[in-house]
Amino acid sequence: MASTHIRAEKDVDPTDTTDRSEDSLYTEEGTSMDQLINRARSAAKLKPLKRDESLDKLAQRIANLLSKTDDPSSALVNPKQLQKVLKSGFVAQNIEAGKTILEMHETSMKKGSNSSKIILSKDYRYLGYATAQSKSAPSFIYSVQLFRGQRNGV
Repeated sequence: MASTHIRAEKDVDPTDTTDRSEDSLYTEEGTSMDQLINRARSAAKLKPLKRDESLDKLAQRIANLLSKTDDPSSALVNPKQLQKVLKSGFVAQNIEAGKTILEMHETSMKKGSNSSKIILSKDYRYLGYATAQSKSAPSFIYSVQLFRGQRNGV
């Protein structure tokens, strides 16, 4: 499940920046999603993405909303709204759902998927990432990835 279209910022509680990540969401080796993303980029001879605190905070708010609603469409934001909020003309979002970070990363990286195209794009330089556990199914987690950059990686 990937998307470049998220819900308007007004629908996300701007005061809720609680990090709901759990240590158990990492792979057995303790690898986080950003490490997996940058390994995939390295294998494709791309520069690593840098974490961005403002992207992390927005990703966490979106993940928290997903956690409450268990409805990925509830967190979809219009790309133009995302561009305005992030003050960048070149942004993207991936939303994944699964039981582990590794499972979600493997789903994201399936050949030809929109998620893999975003992750392996040379146009992005910054990454925001967050997870949240489903309220109704605690073994189920949501992953939100936000990307920011410019055409041709400038």
